[in-house]
Amino acid sequence: MAAKGKKQTDPRFSRLENLDATLQDAFVAGRINLPAANTLVGLSPGTQRRVARWLDQNPDRKIGSRNARRLIKAQLEGVRLDRKGIEHVLDRPQAKGNEREYVRIPMSSLPEGLTPEQAQAWVEQAIEAYRGH
Repeated sequence: MAAKGKKQTDPRFSRLENLDATLQDAFVAGRINLPAANTLVGLSPGTQRRVARWLDQNPDRKIGSRNARRLIKAQLEGVRLDRKGIEHVLDRPQAKGNEREYVRIPMSSLPEGLTPEQAQAWVEQAIEAYRGH
């Protein structure tokens, strides 16, 4: 690994010793950034090799810290991280602009004595009034 001399003095590199050699190569090649590499250490060696193989099969792709966290989360949720599982996690679309967003509003911030249905109507009226300005 190219960063071997540096990792002895920089604590950010200390976890990379636990990274599978194939992912170390991807790190050296710039396909994985340092935060992502430190996160991917949490995957089993076999899963790390499958992630490296996925990177080899997708030469235009890189793994950043957000996608590394998504892989760890998927593993914790019991997703099988084979080729299809990795593709599913890394190619999962992010929320689009036209998708509905939900906002939680504490009942204490609304007028007192409203039922949940009345509170919903009050919030919808407030949003429409806000859009009108």
